[in-house]
Amino acid sequence: MAIGCRSNDDPPPLGAGIDGVILGADQSQEFGQGGRGFRPTELDVRRAETALPAFLAAPADAETKKKRPYEEDQRKKILAKLSTYKRQWAGIDRGKTHVLYMNFLCHYHDDSWRKGAVTVSDGGDCYFHVEYDLGTGQFASLRVNGEA
Repeated sequence: MAIGCRSNDDPPPLGAGIDGVILGADQSQEFGQGGRGFRPTELDVRRAETALPAFLAAPADAETKKKRPYEEDQRKKILAKLSTYKRQWAGIDRGKTHVLYMNFLCHYHDDSWRKGAVTVSDGGDCYFHVEYDLGTGQFASLRVNGEA
């Protein structure tokens, strides 16, 4: 019988309330984010999920405020309901950079979102994605859908 062991440096297990799926290499490629798809590990996902609330709560940097002055308000709204989103986690290999592409959906009409990449136009903060650099542990490229 194998007994699992967790290092003190490892993030905690994903919460039971998180509804998500780790996508395989081919499915990850479907997001079309450049690079080659790979299947991220559960540890990759746990690290990113553990760091995500602090990223969303942090004030936007000066460049982001200039380009997207509305982003801080979007972050606050998303953070308030973060636990309610369905998640897709995909790996993107961009050569020297390995990214965890995190896709968030507030609802979906069936369970097909568990089988492949979902892209949605519009929908506002009901749909967003963010990239997490697995090498640096930094977030980048928060994108919230627009409103139709």
